[in-house]
Amino acid sequence: MRPRLIVTISKKKKRMIICGTMIYCDMTLRRLASDYVLNGEILYKRRKDQVLLRCVDVVEAKKIWEEVHEGVCRTYANGFTMARQIMRFRYYWSTMEGDCISYAMKFHKCQIYGDKIHVPPSPLHVMTSLWPFSMWGMDVIG
Repeated sequence: MRPRLIVTISKKKKRMIICGTMIYCDMTLRRLASDYVLNGEILYKRRKDQVLLRCVDVVEAKKIWEEVHEGVCRTYANGFTMARQIMRFRYYWSTMEGDCISYAMKFHKCQIYGDKIHVPPSPLHVMTSLWPFSMWGMDVIG
C-alpha cells in the first residue's frame, strides 16, 4: 500500500498517514512493519516463534489452498484447520483464515460429510445378555 496523504499534527508532533480508508500513526506503521522481512524480492512474515512464513499473492494462495484441501494432502478439513496446516507449510497471506473458511464452506463434500453437531442424538439400543459371564471360562484350583 502506498500512502495517499501524510498529515502532520503539530500538538503531539506525530505524523498520521492515510492509506486507503485507514489512518495510521507513524509509530503504528513501524510496529506493524517490524513483523515482516524482505529477503531479495521475497517478502516473509515473522511469527512469534521467529519462523519465517513466505507471503504469497492471491493467485498463488488459491493454488495452495486447493492443493492442501483437495490435492496431495486431501484432508478435506474445515477452514481453521486448513489455515493452520498452510502455516505449517510456511505460507502466509493476510486474509488466509477467512479465505480458507469460505472455501471450505463452498466445497460440496465438506458440507455432506462434515461434523453433524446440530443433529439430534439417536436413541441407544440396550442389549441384555441372559448369561452375562457365560463366555468367560473359569478354572478353580484348590
